[in-house]
Amino acid sequence: MGYASYATMARGFGPGFDAPLIVVAKGHGPQDDAPYLKALRGAIERTPGIAAVTPPVVSRDGQATMLVAYPTTGEQDAATDALVNRLDDTVLPKSAYLTGPNAGNVAFANLMGSRLPALIGVVVALSMALLLVVFRSVVIAVKAAVMNLLSAAAAIMVVVMNLLSVCADVSVKQIGLGLAAAVLVDATVVRLVLVPAVMELLGKANWWLPSWLDRLLPAGPDGGRAGSGSGSGPASAPAEVH
Repeated sequence: MGYASYATMARGFGPGFDAPLIVVAKGHGPQDDAPYLKALRGAIERTPGIAAVTPPVVSRDGQATMLVAYPTTGEQDAATDALVNRLDDTVLPKSAYLTGPNAGNVAFANLMGSRLPALIGVVVALSMALLLVVFRSVVIAVKAAVMNLLSAAAAIMVVVMNLLSVCADVSVKQIGLGLAAAVLVDATVVRLVLVPAVMELLGKANWWLPSWLDRLLPAGPDGGRAGSGSGSGPASAPAEVH
């Protein structure tokens, strides 16, 4: 029933009918034909990707005006996300704001995307520092950081995949399948094959630590440091991982 109703609306009103973009402007009086509002509506209508824009609706106190723009593409279309960014960046004046569910999702995605590299950098740097103190090996710390980047979100993918697998939407199920494949590759190729294989190939180099860095690092869990300070690793290096 849900898909049938959506298909009917899409045929009658266009695929962007379910992705309205709400534009809110400050003030400008109760007249619908005010020059500012006419110019604003015209600028939105002329934007590529806009199918239609409703007439301005002014609040009773004249402090806010609302227009609703309908894109030519659906809510989950990448072109709709690009349209939201275009309206925000180049079309709307500073006194007008873009809101609504679709615009909110795009704004949230933009914010997360801008902060994600910094978050990943902090997590990787902290994990490298911890491993460097515990294992007293530059090689193991760097290798673990690289493997963490390769294997960037396994737990998150498992949780999201479990949630998406119960959805009735076929496209969402496809996303779940893609996540499942990613988790499978991570759990088999990366963790069971790549990590131990790299440690086996590196051999004693796993425990390399420059003497100057050994002196700067705090003592490990056992209170010990590198035996001779020559940078060749602890006096009695742990056995190689097989």
